[in-house]
This record gives sequence, structure tokens and C-alpha cells, in this order.
Amino acid sequence: MKSKTKNDVIFFACLIIILFFSALLGFESRPGKSTPGSAYLVIQRPGESKRFSLNENHRFSIGTHTVEIREGAVRVSEARCPLKICEKQGWVKEGVIICAPFKTAFIVGAGGAEAYDVISY
Repeated sequence: MKSKTKNDVIFFACLIIILFFSALLGFESRPGKSTPGSAYLVIQRPGESKRFSLNENHRFSIGTHTVEIREGAVRVSEARCPLKICEKQGWVKEGVIICAPFKTAFIVGAGGAEAYDVISY
């Protein structure tokens, strides 16, 4: 087997650097990535959809849930579902909190509902 040459080492070092920067660029440009001033909470329930800004601290009840918005993050502080999985998720800055028993989705992020192509119940 041939030993490593200087050109092999340079080639693989360049390849690793290119892959690293490609991964960074891909992560930064993904759809739904939060940008300051455009973050929203979208709550989708059967037959109902509401949108709230994450720029203001707020606590409110919607259906069977008490939702808290603080410093750009969202959490379900109280829920009446049996397992309370939506409560256990804690603070979310970007992503989805799902309450399956009550068919409710809390979509957190820049694009809100537009960032996800499908959420099924």
C-alpha cells in the first residue's frame, strides 16, 4: 500500500474545510430559521388558528392549555391532557410543541406555519 504524500494530506484537509463550511451555510439558510423581529407562535387547533408575536412577554389560556411567552421562547405551563407531554417539553425557541389528545400544535419560529409543509393529527 502506498504511503501518504503531501498532496494527499492537502487534498483531504481542503475537503474537510469545504465540507465544514458547506454544513455551516446549509444550517444558516434553512427554512423557518428565526430572525430577530420576525418570530411568531402559531397555534393550530381543529377549525382555529391563532398567531402571536414572540417579542412581548405574555401569558394566556387557549382551550385546555395555558401558554407562556418569555424572551422569545414559548412553553405550555399548564395542560389538562393525561400525560402532560406538552408541559414537559419546557421552553422552546424554535420547533413544534404537540398536544395529541387535544389535537393542538404550537409552532414556534420565524415562519410559523409556513416553515412546515405538513402537520397531521
